[in-house]
Amino acid sequence: MKHACAALSLWAAIAFVFPSGTDQPRELRNLAYYEGPGAHPRKHLLNLFLPSASAGHPVLVFVHGGSWKRGDKDAYGGAYGAMGRSLAAEGVAVAVINYRLTPEVRHPEHTRDVARAVSWVHNKASLYGWNARKIVLVGHSAGAHLCSLTALDATYLEEHGLTPDVIGGVVGVSGIYDLTRLGVTGQLLFQDVFGVRDEQLQSASPALRVQGKPAPFLLLYADKDIPTFDYQTRRLESALDKSGGTVRSVEIPDRNHRNIIAGLGRKGDPVRDEVLRFLRELFPSGQPPAP
Repeated sequence: MKHACAALSLWAAIAFVFPSGTDQPRELRNLAYYEGPGAHPRKHLLNLFLPSASAGHPVLVFVHGGSWKRGDKDAYGGAYGAMGRSLAAEGVAVAVINYRLTPEVRHPEHTRDVARAVSWVHNKASLYGWNARKIVLVGHSAGAHLCSLTALDATYLEEHGLTPDVIGGVVGVSGIYDLTRLGVTGQLLFQDVFGVRDEQLQSASPALRVQGKPAPFLLLYADKDIPTFDYQTRRLESALDKSGGTVRSVEIPDRNHRNIIAGLGRKGDPVRDEVLRFLRELFPSGQPPAP
């Protein structure tokens, strides 16, 4: 515990923010979104990117991919930071989070961490200036799965006294949404994350956890994505349609499973344009402007 506290202090000490009054988005790093029992000195942190001079703006909670076993908010060649700065320049706050990984934890702990981050974002609206009713979850690959499950299975947010209606929308990028349809090989590949029993896989599958009328969804996938990921998108799209939800799925051309998410930080990229369009549809009277 002594070492963990020391590490947490170190990360807090190197957090920084651009001076207020500049035209640059403000940037705060290594903020702890969970400090309760079992808090991790690295995996319960987030980086925050804030618009320079606006209030009441949307806030995106971004969840990285990595097969639930790897990845980090500061990894991916700086693409996550580029995404945060790019979207903050459009008047959108972005929280890029870490979460605990397998083998240290198994399902449902990854999703519980995402719900903790959502609770933190919801509670910090007045401090940082975003609108608590404009929270949008954005995830890539495993992160798309975690965002979807957090939004669709009320169990996770209920731990924090919240209901799924605090989430204004969800963007899933190249995600897995029905673990029961991975086939034996796929299920064995992730058995250390979810187990192999039917009830375990069903409880972890967003497409099978749609409850009530869900938040609006935007589902993106690459034309050169991993095989079956287009099918996974259709599985969730069908489940959302049947529940009366609003969902749009888009195939992004000339992309693969890995490089699709980098487009979120590039002006004029179809991934970024689709997300900004989605935000304008969700919140037509406010941020962000048209690209």
